[in-house]
Amino acid sequence: AKGAPVDLARGQFRKGDLRRTRISHVAAAFWQSSEAPDVFEIVCFRSYATYLWEWLEESSREGTMPGIL
Repeated sequence: AKGAPVDLARGQFRKGDLRRTRISHVAAAFWQSSEAPDVFEIVCFRSYATYLWEWLEESSREGTMPGIL
């Protein structure tokens, strides 16, 4: 939720829901693939996958707000 202007709060998604958005300037989509409320698939173009993965790793650390890598 740090880098995407989409509401990821519980109850906003149901299994099978998809939201297109941007994550750190990358076109992407969140897909609720599980009944678990905190489990999402993230889809982006393959050419951005490494960048987005590294950005997500950085942003998952407590207290960080990564910029553009």
